[in-house]
Amino acid sequence: MTGTWAEVFLIASISAFVFTYLARLISVRLGIFDRPDARKLQAAPVPLLGGVGIFAGFLIGILFNFEPSPALKGFALAGALVFVVGVIDDISGLPVFFRLLFQVLAGLVLLHIGVKIRFLPSSIMMSSIPC
Repeated sequence: MTGTWAEVFLIASISAFVFTYLARLISVRLGIFDRPDARKLQAAPVPLLGGVGIFAGFLIGILFNFEPSPALKGFALAGALVFVVGVIDDISGLPVFFRLLFQVLAGLVLLHIGVKIRFLPSSIMMSSIPC
């Protein structure tokens, strides 16, 4: 059974909303906050882990679809890489190089499944790079 795009979007959106709220509660209970400092704009601590709820909504949308394509599986894998590194960074802080390394890995996963950027005018990209 495959849901329509509207059904998948609705299920994923509602799930993301609910799980983001729950992630906020957990973040407050565990004391996982982004605290103000000289580099930050917020004046008060902000709960972290909201990405957990958004990623949960994304996964529920994929599961509701039941027949994900290889491209969707690749997007899920790339998203999972960025998600895991983001959660670890929220909780304990990671060096920039480590985060960048996993973001590049996620980009390579997308490149491997054949994702191409088609919305940029070719004049922006070098002519030898397919877009």
